[in-house]
Amino acid sequence: MLKVKAFGKIAEILQQEEFLMERVESTEAMKAYLGTHYPGLKNMKYQIALDKKIMSGDASLTGITEVALLPPFSGG
Repeated sequence: MLKVKAFGKIAEILQQEEFLMERVESTEAMKAYLGTHYPGLKNMKYQIALDKKIMSGDASLTGITEVALLPPFSGG
């Protein structure tokens, strides 16, 4: 199982800030799964942090203990 934390608008869409998820192979597989089960996430741009490191592109979830779903940041 993966421990997933959601922040901001993502937590609102999921209606929870933290949950356990069946292990998937990659971040793209996770996004596909979440987009199917939570249509509000399907076209939303967001970042994924794996064990507190922000990833870009597809990344393996092998050996990962915590995933964070981060909404777009704004400000200045």
